Amino acid sequence: ALHLPPLGFPAIKAVAQADYDAGSMLLRRDATVDEALSAFESAVAKDPDSALAYAGLAEAQWAKYSISRNGEWLARATQTEIGAQLRNPDLARELFVGGTLKLIRSGYEPAIADFLRAIELNPNYSDAYRHLGRTYELNGQPERALAAFKRAVETDPTYYRPYLNLGNF
Repeated sequence: ALHLPPLGFPAIKAVAQADYDAGSMLLRRDATVDEALSAFESAVAKDPDSALAYAGLAEAQWAKYSISRNGEWLARATQTEIGAQLRNPDLARELFVGGTLKLIRSGYEPAIADFLRAIELNPNYSDAYRHLGRTYELNGQPERALAAFKRAVETDPTYYRPYLNLGNF
């Protein structure tokens, strides 16, 4: 709420870093979400105090829900996101996942607030711009949606999803 600058990149123990990085890379493709889940679960097991590891796991669980529409995955993502929030409520990835879940649970404005704060903390967060654009689109704000989708492409021009979202819009 105060828009303070981040305190620095949230630490994850070196022993969990490789699993976290692998999960992040695997999550970029729908076909490897199960592998991403496994990698993030390993990162959480190796560093149970890391909000970053929990946020990654929550994002993977949400991705599994979005593919399967199995409500159990949504419940898991919600619980894991709470775990991330308890460890660090002002972390870009946690806010991104929180915004994604708030869009389902709480509506547009709370989700927009989380996406904007995630972007404030990490101005090159393509996924946050994509989800912000989708939220603006759903909320009947096409000009803002278009700007967010374009910014997603600019921040990650080698990733297919920003182009897909922009094209679909």
